[in-house]
Amino acid sequence: MRVRNLDVAREAGVSPTTVSLVLNDRTQVALAPETKRRVQEVAARMGYRPNLLARSLLSGRTQTLGVIIPSLSSSYVARIVEGMQEEAGDSNQQLLLTDTRHDPETEAAQMELLLRHSVDGVLIVTGESTLRSLPERLRVLREAGVPCVVIDDQSHAEQVDCVVSQDRIGAEMAVTHLIELGHRRIAHLSGGSGTSTARDRLSGYRRALKRASIPFQSEWVAGRSFSVAAAAQALEALVSLPKPPTAYFAANDRLWAEAIQALRPRSARLLRNAAVVGYANYDFSAYLGISSVDQSPQSLGKAALRRLLDRIETPSMPPQCLELPVNLVVRNSSKPVGSSAP
Repeated sequence: MRVRNLDVAREAGVSPTTVSLVLNDRTQVALAPETKRRVQEVAARMGYRPNLLARSLLSGRTQTLGVIIPSLSSSYVARIVEGMQEEAGDSNQQLLLTDTRHDPETEAAQMELLLRHSVDGVLIVTGESTLRSLPERLRVLREAGVPCVVIDDQSHAEQVDCVVSQDRIGAEMAVTHLIELGHRRIAHLSGGSGTSTARDRLSGYRRALKRASIPFQSEWVAGRSFSVAAAAQALEALVSLPKPPTAYFAANDRLWAEAIQALRPRSARLLRNAAVVGYANYDFSAYLGISSVDQSPQSLGKAALRRLLDRIETPSMPPQCLELPVNLVVRNSSKPVGSSAP
């Protein structure tokens, strides 16, 4: 049998209004600490469960946040969601998760679904294939009066809160590490120019070369997107240079690992002695021994959810882009120049 406010009130010897104030945490009303404690103890003993629908009608909020992700298959995205879930539990929020499957039309339909569920705010983990439609998604949310935080891209930081990694610093850290190992012919397996993350990682690569007085050469940068096919084609082009690079900085670990498998056998053999540093530190990176820049995806998810709750509380705040720190994880792929593969 459902325990009602009236049942708790009778047992605690207070009014139903007092029970409602205590159990709905209406802190703007002063209540004696002893009264609050007694109501909470009685409610716990009787197995009271709050009526979330009634609470949302009183507060105008559902305590539900929508989450749009590009894919459930990515361990990196999964770890971002883990961070959100942990922070949501600490903040007494529920998450409604949707997967676009890298399709803009699916993303649009899921956005409408979230709005029909009256979510208090939306968290968007960007994907390369749906990034072009992001301005339209932001327009829909703005017109609906629903706040939003974008994760992993800052292309629209002037109009929406975003949470990203320090990608320029991370890339510079990775390339500087290769330079310290004695490498001078360092290529960049790029994610293209379609996302701010790819652009920032290229910028960090160039800055590291400049600081070491190594001339930038455009033929050492290859790759037009985060797709595996583009990455494999780019690696073939880099390996085929008259003087191939001795080291590679990859825009992310997945690009490198999957592109290697798609290469011709001769090209793959030529890469055996090359040093590699990737990005994102995927779950498989340790197994494959890939040195990588760790973004701490859980921290991205936590920070994004906290920022969204702040935005819900204070809608008038100017947009803010949070850049979270990164660190370099060194593994077997960090080979000194001239080293040979076993």
